[in-house]
Amino acid sequence: MKRIFVLAFLVFFTSFTSAEKLNKEEGYLYIATFNVFKLGAVASKYTDSISTEQIPERITNLANVLAVGDFDLIALQEVAFGEGGERAVSDLINALKDKHGLEYRVVHSQHIGRGLMPEMISFLFDPNEVSPSQINNDSYTELIKIEGRDLVNSKWKAGHFDFNLISAHLAWGSEEDRIYGFKKIDDILKEPSDFATDPDIIILGDFNRFGDGQESVKFIEYSQDKVLAPNITIFDPAFNEKKSVKKKDIVGKGIPNDNPQLLSTTVAKNTYVYDAFIMTGDVIEEFDGSTTQPIYGVDFGILAFDEVGAFGYQQGAEKLKHNDLKVAFSDHRPLWMRFNVSKAANADETQIAEQNFYTTPHGKRYHEKSCSTIQHSHGLKEWSNIEALVSQGFQPCKVCLE
Repeated sequence: MKRIFVLAFLVFFTSFTSAEKLNKEEGYLYIATFNVFKLGAVASKYTDSISTEQIPERITNLANVLAVGDFDLIALQEVAFGEGGERAVSDLINALKDKHGLEYRVVHSQHIGRGLMPEMISFLFDPNEVSPSQINNDSYTELIKIEGRDLVNSKWKAGHFDFNLISAHLAWGSEEDRIYGFKKIDDILKEPSDFATDPDIIILGDFNRFGDGQESVKFIEYSQDKVLAPNITIFDPAFNEKKSVKKKDIVGKGIPNDNPQLLSTTVAKNTYVYDAFIMTGDVIEEFDGSTTQPIYGVDFGILAFDEVGAFGYQQGAEKLKHNDLKVAFSDHRPLWMRFNVSKAANADETQIAEQNFYTTPHGKRYHEKSCSTIQHSHGLKEWSNIEALVSQGFQPCKVCLE
């Protein structure tokens, strides 16, 4: 059985190099995805099983980046499977707590396969904002088998929003494996009921979109009403035609200075968008931004920690060479989106307010018209005002309303 780890926090102080914080709005859930480059397989503390309470500088750097977003749920890709990865994630949570006052718990997946190392997915979550649900009898995650690295399926609840979160880290070198991955994602988008009990599915992570000269993303059959991918369709309305972000494609769309780098999800000098949120059409109820022109910094965003002047910039990161940068931080940037978790509640309240209820001559409970317990009752009284029912002592039926 996979565990939810409630971690004891260490005291360790470092300098925080970014004063900005995401302006979060109440009633929204903020979800991020972040490929953290061999987390737990770089520092000797984890690779050599060194027993020390000291937190490596890289972990502190990552905490400084993520603290800017104060995200409610974070999917981490490229975490080393096993003790090294678990210890690194533990230290990351400690640093977020001790320096930034952010409390997280974690769910680790099973082994998903091997890239640069044996990997797993780790989900960090704020228990005050969102909670995981067991996806089967003994685990909070399950693998969706594909060639290369498996997808990881998980279930979550925030307010009135129940959804499945599927994290991906698709293959880099093998075109065959990446095609298999995109075909499976296409299956999920077409037949969500085969993979989840709820039609709200968010697939996120590192898809290596158009990476390594491959066009396997075209195996997803995109349609605007069935597939949502706002951080892609803002520059590529067809979803799988434009390989990278060009300035001419984003002029007037609210990206600061029309800078293509602020949509790029890696620290490379190109403007490829490897990471994404790809969602079923039902999620449009919770993602209330435009799918083709979402508001940058409000509906979604990228923490370009290595880009001077960008939101989330970490001082001095731009001076590091590429290989040094990915070891000090990562070669990817966190991508985030927000979801309205109060909209469903408001819809339910409106529906109840507009609904009529029924009582029997001698009963003490009110019912929906279709309730099986009143189908043979006579003298039903119809009520259009639920407040009047409650004020006269009626309780909701335990069959049709609870």
